[in-house]
Amino acid sequence: MLLSGSALFAAALAGCLTLALVIASNLKWTVLGEPLVFSDLCVIKDFVKHPKFYIFAIPIRIRLCVVFALFCIGVGYAVALRHSCPVTVRLCAFVLTATTTLCLASLPVTRLAPTPALKTDISRFGLLGCLFVYWRCWQKQPPAVPPNHQEQTEPTAPTFDLIVVVQCESFTDPQTLNLPDTVSLPDMPELERARSMASHYGALHVNGFGAYTIRTEYGVLFGRSEQELAFQQFDPYLTAKHDTVFSLPHKLRQAGYTSVFLHPYTLDFSNRGSLMRHIGFDAVLGAESFSHIPTPAMPYVPDTLLADKLIALCTSATQPLFLYAVTIENHGPWQEEGKPLETYLEHLKNSDRMIGQILNSLEASQRSALLVFFGDHRPSICPDLPPTTERSTPYFVSPIRNKKPYEFDNNIVSLTPAQLHHMIMKSIINFRDN
Repeated sequence: MLLSGSALFAAALAGCLTLALVIASNLKWTVLGEPLVFSDLCVIKDFVKHPKFYIFAIPIRIRLCVVFALFCIGVGYAVALRHSCPVTVRLCAFVLTATTTLCLASLPVTRLAPTPALKTDISRFGLLGCLFVYWRCWQKQPPAVPPNHQEQTEPTAPTFDLIVVVQCESFTDPQTLNLPDTVSLPDMPELERARSMASHYGALHVNGFGAYTIRTEYGVLFGRSEQELAFQQFDPYLTAKHDTVFSLPHKLRQAGYTSVFLHPYTLDFSNRGSLMRHIGFDAVLGAESFSHIPTPAMPYVPDTLLADKLIALCTSATQPLFLYAVTIENHGPWQEEGKPLETYLEHLKNSDRMIGQILNSLEASQRSALLVFFGDHRPSICPDLPPTTERSTPYFVSPIRNKKPYEFDNNIVSLTPAQLHHMIMKSIINFRDN
């Protein structure tokens, strides 16, 4: 009312916005198994820049309703401006808005929600209340306390010549998806070979389903658990610039490693372009480093092409190298042939080939290497792969040295992304050439 001068338009707009949030939250819960959270509002700019990353998950009827609603809002606002109320009424609206804002600002939100419990709190506070309370709790959360270096064990010199970490988009073992017998599952021979060579492998218990790559990525890069992150866990990259001392590239720089971040897509998402440099990566390589022409069958850079680039960087390295690569091929939409599940499984074969390419190259190298591979989250492909309580993805940690295996037993261990970070650090410190 303060802006339009019309109580009727203000009420209608408030109702429409509330309805839109509820519909968006319900849709997100259906597709990703999680309601709307305050940090999702930051995704709006990414949605505008890269709509194909998101719009495939929105039913066509909802898209049409949004267009119609925006048209009605525009017309209603124009009419409201022509029949606006007197200045005194707007002044009253201003006083009411200011009073409400002060009351909300004084709420003891940290007592209302001392720790995140999203599904419980959305029942307690409602969607709008939960969005507000969690946002305020996030604002009030103090910065992370830097680790005590006397209590930290960090490498002081290179243990491996090459440290390669591959974060694979929407990667999972198809045998764990509980698909019907009528679906032909692809063989994953290279994943099995990598597991047989690994010092550790197993299930990586990630936070999200079908999305939220950055949550898994943050956990592996920074090693901070969800309990430590508290309300920052919903989008840890919003505050990650304050966490540099926790990051792998920062720690490995002290040991003499050059660090490279490689992602064959735009680095706009979560401001990766500048953030990765800020936390210690010496080089950040994006889509400009690849000469892929999108096609309906391969809209993103293939994993096998990423492997070629990764191998070239490792081959040309003249000093100890830490390379963190994020793939893109398995990202939705998987609509090339109108059969999203089958299309996804076809792309998964390329991810397996990528593992083989990297393993073969590192085995043939004259240098010692540590290869870490993991999936960032499972895909959400409704109705074939809807959200479930089982969200784990595969990971493996494989020390490699010129065709000679290190002497160790295969350890099957379930980890969180933060625990995988510490597993990487432990492997770097503990493994020595035989």
